[in-house]
Amino acid sequence: MLSEIGIKMLKIQNIINCKLKIKDDSGVKDISVKEIINNRFIVLFGVPGAFTPTCSVKHLPSYIKNYKDIHSLGVDEIICVSVNDPFVMHAWGKFNNTQNKITMMSDVGGNLARAMGIEANFGPNLLIRMERFSLIIKENEIKYFIKDERGSYGKTSAENMIFELKNIS
Repeated sequence: MLSEIGIKMLKIQNIINCKLKIKDDSGVKDISVKEIINNRFIVLFGVPGAFTPTCSVKHLPSYIKNYKDIHSLGVDEIICVSVNDPFVMHAWGKFNNTQNKITMMSDVGGNLARAMGIEANFGPNLLIRMERFSLIIKENEIKYFIKDERGSYGKTSAENMIFELKNIS
């Protein structure tokens, strides 16, 4: 039932024009959510911060471990996003060997986090970030949206997304 509540709270129109950044070997590029989802099947998950304990030890590794299972369910792309700069997200991805598995994107300034209603103050070390979440978008429609309570992990894991993906038509 949480997914139904999340879907009602978050509409694709709220986030479609948000811009994210991605760094690759040719530099940093801006890309809109509209361009990312464009009639595709996407799993997008967000973390409070790259190189932080839960994000680095549990959340991102769950997607790295399960990326083949997620793609086997028809998903076109798995995207990890955080309110970090694109250089940090690129470095975190390289450090964790996400190439050809998970696309690492940056929500510089927290525009996506604000549009989703998941912007949060994480205190003097992390400052303003996004809450931990997972989102499934298929053919330009939000099919599932959930977030974990601060300090928690599990609802937004790859294992839970695999379960939810099996229920999406």
